[in-house]
Amino acid sequence: TKVGTWELEVPSMKMAWSKEIFDIFGLEYQPELAFDPKMPIFTPESLAAVNSALERALVTGEGYELVLDATHSSGGVRTVISSCESISGPNGNIVRLVGTVQDITERERDARAFRDLLSLYELAISSAKIGIWKYDLPGLRIEVSGTMEAIMEHAASSWSLDDWRESIHDEDRARMTKLTHACITERKPFDAIFRIVTP
Repeated sequence: TKVGTWELEVPSMKMAWSKEIFDIFGLEYQPELAFDPKMPIFTPESLAAVNSALERALVTGEGYELVLDATHSSGGVRTVISSCESISGPNGNIVRLVGTVQDITERERDARAFRDLLSLYELAISSAKIGIWKYDLPGLRIEVSGTMEAIMEHAASSWSLDDWRESIHDEDRARMTKLTHACITERKPFDAIFRIVTP
């Protein structure tokens, strides 16, 4: 992960970026920059967010941490975390803003791919009408997926272990109770067919 630092002098508004920030955006290194509120590297939405945060920091000293989208010189979009803190002089006036820029593009890409995969997985199990449940032993709570709710015709917020037992057909209850107990106490997995009774 690439991380760079920056400083903004007040009131001269002279800015300095570390070489790492120029590398993140694919720009040629410059030892000193003039502050540009238009900052063309950022997308319009991100530009509005960072300018608003900078204005607050200059007036109140309030720091920030923002996730921003920026355009790389090659044309690609980079996702960065930009942070800022203020430094005050002896009289209490803000004399400098300092911060970091961290490139999280790859992390965000991986997270987006995982979310897309999870959505496809959820679509698959929903289409196949496969319900998912989890029994929290310490809390004695049962959590279920939306598909499971639809199958059982029972709101998940009101589920209890007794509800789960009672939903099993009388002729299958003893067998499923035994399998569940063995799973809990002996860690024996099970794959069983059983009938349920809906409300």
